[in-house]
Amino acid sequence: MNTKLKPTFFKSNCITTLTKSFKYLLLGSTLLGLSIFSKHAEASTPPKCTSNLALGPKDSSGKYQRSPGDVAGSLNFCTHTPDRFEITIYELGLCEDAPFTSSSKVFNRNTGNCTITMSSSGSVADIASSTVSLPAMSGRPPSAEYQYAYIIIKNEFGLKGSLKMDNGSGGVFEYCSDSDGVSTGQATSCTAQNHTEELDDFGDSDEDPENQELGYRDFFPTSGDWEDMGGGDGVSALLVKDDLSQAGDRSATRKLIGLFKSASGNKVKITDSTTGLEMKLTVTDIGYGIAFDGNGEPEDFGSMPFKPIFTTF
Repeated sequence: MNTKLKPTFFKSNCITTLTKSFKYLLLGSTLLGLSIFSKHAEASTPPKCTSNLALGPKDSSGKYQRSPGDVAGSLNFCTHTPDRFEITIYELGLCEDAPFTSSSKVFNRNTGNCTITMSSSGSVADIASSTVSLPAMSGRPPSAEYQYAYIIIKNEFGLKGSLKMDNGSGGVFEYCSDSDGVSTGQATSCTAQNHTEELDDFGDSDEDPENQELGYRDFFPTSGDWEDMGGGDGVSALLVKDDLSQAGDRSATRKLIGLFKSASGNKVKITDSTTGLEMKLTVTDIGYGIAFDGNGEPEDFGSMPFKPIFTTF
């Protein structure tokens, strides 16, 4: 699913909307590390469940080609499309330079020459399925080339999802999320439950001390300024307090700032003739992480990436 944020910033009677769309231009790439699955995401790009490296194509009913027996012992993790991916958006903006780095860890719009394109007290959007109205921008961004874009969101994600696999003889095994994001187990059919994830650490401070490799981290990636997403695109993120200062520890975390860097040849260009800016967020095949046990059956569900996409018109 794709969700479209469309601020038409020149006309006072225009509003910012979220609608589903399947055509997009990519700026930046995925916002990683959104959940308990951050270590999967950072270690290497996980395969999509539709990949031949994972469960293979889906049929018209949404059932994946492979059975648990087919992938037992060989598939640990893949990404899927969630039925629900709810985020609370506080602010969107464009920047000419990076407004924070791994060394400063201070969000500064002035340093980044940033322009706020949307601001609210908290607009809830289900980017898996729904259409939501957001506040319109007052005025317009200055004419410039913007290599960076940011989004400020609540550090909680509302999720729900299910997955169908072949049962080995042409039938269906279905697995659904429960209220904790754990698989309900093998069934011929099931009903997925809503579950909520809180992201308060990009490291592993919730593990027992003897199992920790990173400790607490409020900046992603855990080394360097950017997670390289190929083609010159990159992503970073900072966990912050309500006042947008560096969180410093898990208990103080209230929001997340995702920062997306486009390739130098793919900047967002605002000119005097630009009449609007459209941002789309997509979670199709990437927004829901599925962890598998040794028997090839789903055991945990969690949030994964979404992509920000910008188009001017």
